[in-house]
Amino acid sequence: IETEIRRGLRDNPSDSSRRRYSSAVLLDFINQAQREIVSATGLAQKTTSYILTAGTTYYNLPTDYQAALQVYFRDTKFSTFELKEVQQKSLYDTNPNWDRQTGQPYEYWISHSTLPQNQQSAPLRISYLPIPTRTSTGTVILWFTNIVSDLSATTDVPFENRRHLYPFHLALAYHSTMRIKIIEGKIDEAVVYQQLYQAMVQTM
Repeated sequence: IETEIRRGLRDNPSDSSRRRYSSAVLLDFINQAQREIVSATGLAQKTTSYILTAGTTYYNLPTDYQAALQVYFRDTKFSTFELKEVQQKSLYDTNPNWDRQTGQPYEYWISHSTLPQNQQSAPLRISYLPIPTRTSTGTVILWFTNIVSDLSATTDVPFENRRHLYPFHLALAYHSTMRIKIIEGKIDEAVVYQQLYQAMVQTM
């Protein structure tokens, strides 16, 4: 990816000490491209499962959680069914006492942390409604799109090494080259790389 960026920038001299951009600088651009692509496409997906605790109203979502895809509930009889998502406004408008109602969950809602603090992680939270009791608890299976970790070394593979995304690594080079050319004031060239980038993301 770095080599492809240097080709586009004509910054690949035989003497590496003459490069205009360091590998660290290019890595910053590559990571920004990866974050943007993941957010735009939802291509990174994960699953987690856990047993609900009777009487518990809120559960922290994973720190790399981005958006829910499907949420399933498996009861004590091993029957599995999908839970329906409700929004905060409709929940409080139609069922303001939701946090006092108990039973087997059939829906969920996602809320922000009530006490976010600067420089401290404030994960989103999820509630399962009605609140399960000892006789109505079970296992939740959560499928979600996730935030991928930044690359930190030249040996790291983008998109968490998902093999089916190997053909799209070039999108990171296109995005990075586009941004640098904008900074350099080479707008016509930046437009070309923007078109290449957008076409590849559309394919993704």
